[in-house]
Amino acid sequence: MRYAAERRDLAESIAELREIADGHDEVLAEAAGITAGSWFASPATHVGYELVAAGILIMAGGHDGKPLDVRRWSGGHEWVTREA
Repeated sequence: MRYAAERRDLAESIAELREIADGHDEVLAEAAGITAGSWFASPATHVGYELVAAGILIMAGGHDGKPLDVRRWSGGHEWVTREA
């Protein structure tokens, strides 16, 4: 959460998290889940920095130095967004 709160450079934050994880992307994924879950447990009492931190952890957990490919996790589903 420190990365989210400090508004650091995103690329540097991701690189540092990857270095800390030392190839253990499952640790980053678990940390992201726990972090997001802590916010969802009581969203009215938190601003939402936890969700930003979880997003950074997910981005750092990409494979072979590449960002996480959401399509790989969604069975190839193409996400469709509507314009407001």
